[in-house]
This record gives sequence, C-alpha cells and structure tokens, in this order.
Amino acid sequence: MILYFTINSPHQWVRLDSKGVHDSGQASELSELPEAESCVAVVPGEQVVTRTETLPVKSRQKLLAAIPYAIEDSLVSPVDQLHFSVLHSGPENRVTFAYVDRGVMSQWLGQLNEAGLNVVSLVPDYLLLPGAVNGTAVITSAGDNRIAIRGGQYRGVITSPGSFGNWLESLEEGSSIIADKHLADSLPGEFLARE
Repeated sequence: MILYFTINSPHQWVRLDSKGVHDSGQASELSELPEAESCVAVVPGEQVVTRTETLPVKSRQKLLAAIPYAIEDSLVSPVDQLHFSVLHSGPENRVTFAYVDRGVMSQWLGQLNEAGLNVVSLVPDYLLLPGAVNGTAVITSAGDNRIAIRGGQYRGVITSPGSFGNWLESLEEGSSIIADKHLADSLPGEFLARE
C-alpha cells in the first residue's frame, strides 16, 4: 500500500492498493497519518519549477552537474541555493528537470524525518493531474485562489486567477485545454479540447 499526502497541514491523504483507492482522509499532524509500506509527499507546486532544455549530455550524473550552469543566467537565486532533479531525458537531448530552494527542501525533509515517514518521493501537486498529450494542457481550480496546470507528462505550474490570462496568452497556436467545469465556463471556446 502506498500513501500520498500533502506536506502542508492539514494533511490531505489517500492510500492506494492494487485495486485503487483504499481509503482517504485528513490529518492535522504528520504523526496522525495512517501506516503504509511507502509514502509520497505532495509539495506545493508554487515552490517547485519544472523546465525542459536541450542539453547534449547523456549521463544522469553529468546532467545534474550541467543543468544549473546551463540555466544560471535565467535564475533568480544562485545555483548553489537550489536543489535539482532530472525528471526525464528524451530524444534530441531534451531534458526535463525540476528545482527547488535548498532551504525549502531541507525543511520538508526535516519534517518527514521527524515524523519517521518512509518517503520515496516528493512530487509537486500539479504533477498529480492527469498527463496531457502534446499540445493540450490539463487545468483545475486547486482552491485558495490557485489554478493547477499540467502541460505535458513532466511539466506543470501553479498560477493565480489574476495571472491565468497571461498564461492563456502564452499558449502556442493550436493548443487546447482540458478544464474542470468551473474553469471551462470562463475559458474562450477556441481553447477547449473537443472530444
């Protein structure tokens, strides 16, 4: 059985077994989470950046060394303050990776270690949305003035309703969106994916 839970309190959680959802609930403390063979901590997507770049390096170790310096000029924080993780390397040297502030990552890991949880992965919340096919984004209202967007298998973002229009304007021509009912009602018709 695997347990998925939000790292921020209140901790929403769901346990999955081979048949799907076993049970779910909410806990105010990490120590109150139910037992599971392994755990996945779901972290706020606002704090994790995913990007795809072309890097002519094949080895995972060399990729991790090359990524910070390949994107250094576009970063707000110094590279030594960031933790990087390779998510996927594909054809034509396209590499998708994520990064997060090292202080934030240390705080998360400290919380998890203190609670004694066997965490196998930290996942930004937007990557829990269904995977999108090329040219299509999956979006949903995530509460608390948050809109979660997954734009491909390994990419996503959290935005606010005020910034959502900017995101829409940045879409490439021919792109489409699969949206929950609440957001679909507010989108221009040309963006909605057709069945």
